[in-house]
Amino acid sequence: MEPLKAVADIGFTGRLATRYVVEHCATDLKWAVAGRSHAKLVALVEETKQLNVNREPVDVVIADSNDLEALSLLARATNVVVSFAGPFAKYSLIILY
Repeated sequence: MEPLKAVADIGFTGRLATRYVVEHCATDLKWAVAGRSHAKLVALVEETKQLNVNREPVDVVIADSNDLEALSLLARATNVVVSFAGPFAKYSLIILY
């Protein structure tokens, strides 16, 4: 497996998860990457495109973890949200509805 290129302020675990989805999940899976920086998320998507050229385009969603309205909109627009924001002791919280 080729090592990931560094993308500033996109965490290691999030990059690994993105790479895994691109390489191993169904190519028609509708999914998105989300975070604060559009430019950094687009760079992450571009970085992983060559790993699976048959993959449907990945959506980019801007949502800051301190913006409850943006997070609420994100949660309502999907069935599953997986967070890789760290440090996990500070930012993790399991909420089931």
